[in-house]
Amino acid sequence: MVAGSNTMQLVMPAESMDLHAQPLVFSNMDGQPAYHQGSITTFSAYGDFNNFPRRLREGCQRTGVKLVDVPNGRKDAADKAILIDMFLFALDHRPPSSIMLISGDVDFSPALHVLGQRGYTVILVIPSQGYVSSALSNAGWFVWDWSSIARGEGFVPFVPSQWPRQEQRSRSSS
Repeated sequence: MVAGSNTMQLVMPAESMDLHAQPLVFSNMDGQPAYHQGSITTFSAYGDFNNFPRRLREGCQRTGVKLVDVPNGRKDAADKAILIDMFLFALDHRPPSSIMLISGDVDFSPALHVLGQRGYTVILVIPSQGYVSSALSNAGWFVWDWSSIARGEGFVPFVPSQWPRQEQRSRSSS
């Protein structure tokens, strides 16, 4: 266990990656937000990378993004691998450490809440995908917009009013 280290782990499922993004976007994530005074120890992406353009795979690897290949066909396999790695990071790094998750998947909410309650700084970066559960957005100490980061605009706070609410979508489809 690393005592009192101020380190950060970044994790993301492959479906959160923008296939058209330049690989340098991922290296720009190393531009530390002002509140984070430590080092990024790992930046991992999880999923089936067979259909990803070679340029993107190579660019991610060049910029330090570890690609964890999780073959398609196994239900929630990438999500389970992310959860395991987040908790292994927590076992190895005491607070004050940070965990950044780039995902809009509400299934991560319980794990993020537990990590936050144990003193970890939980940072959530939400991809542009429409509705985002309040359970997920409330799990992060900081919640940022992924598309702003991917466009190089920096760390722009996620604003829930920008996203359509589930109730509004269900009414409009009736």
